[in-house]
Amino acid sequence: MVAKQGRRERMNNVRYLRLAANLSQAALAADVGVSQQAVGKWELGKSDPDWDMAPKLAKALSCPIADLFVSQSRDCLNDNTFEGG
Repeated sequence: MVAKQGRRERMNNVRYLRLAANLSQAALAADVGVSQQAVGKWELGKSDPDWDMAPKLAKALSCPIADLFVSQSRDCLNDNTFEGG
């Protein structure tokens, strides 16, 4: 259970970072060369991107690679980005 929770938190960063970058799932998917469904699964914690996908994701989301995988690291996010949402 702990591993699943950790994975979910980690993959939720993709969603937060995508929203902060004002990208749709489809736009992010096109940028990194995967399907929109793959991005959705990452965000829901149903699957993980391949490790070799991290540099592409970081570039598309304009964040350090570490921000994709560390749940507490959200340096590139504005704290007000998700109010009311």
